[in-house]
Amino acid sequence: MIRGIKFYFPFLAPALVAMAFAAYVSFLDNTECAFLLGIDASLLGLLIFCFVLPGTFAIGSLYFLYFSIKSRGRDFYPPSDIPWSGIFRKCSGRRAKIPKLMGYLLPIAGAWMIWLGISSFIEIADGRTLSEMSAAIGSACEHS
Repeated sequence: MIRGIKFYFPFLAPALVAMAFAAYVSFLDNTECAFLLGIDASLLGLLIFCFVLPGTFAIGSLYFLYFSIKSRGRDFYPPSDIPWSGIFRKCSGRRAKIPKLMGYLLPIAGAWMIWLGISSFIEIADGRTLSEMSAAIGSACEHS
């Protein structure tokens, strides 16, 4: 159990941060003007949406790349020597080729997700810094 948590920690940590933030926001009455650790919750949500979630997807895709590389030359997928291999559906023979191929292609989608998150943030920020965006949100909250 501990070996699996250590192995999957780079994937689990940002996913847990995003879920904890979503749980926090779900209990708020006025999410536009809420603060978490001194940062506007809406700005923090933007950062999580643009950077943490694409990063989590990219890290997960690297795990599948690792599984594909590790099972190269073998006739089954995923390899049995990875932690928690029982949670994945075992494939063998011809059926193992598709997940292996997907493991090689998913990092491309992960890189695309990171690019999409960065370009979305740039588009939303519109040339403003985080402090400027925070000040704009703060002034909007004061006027309402």
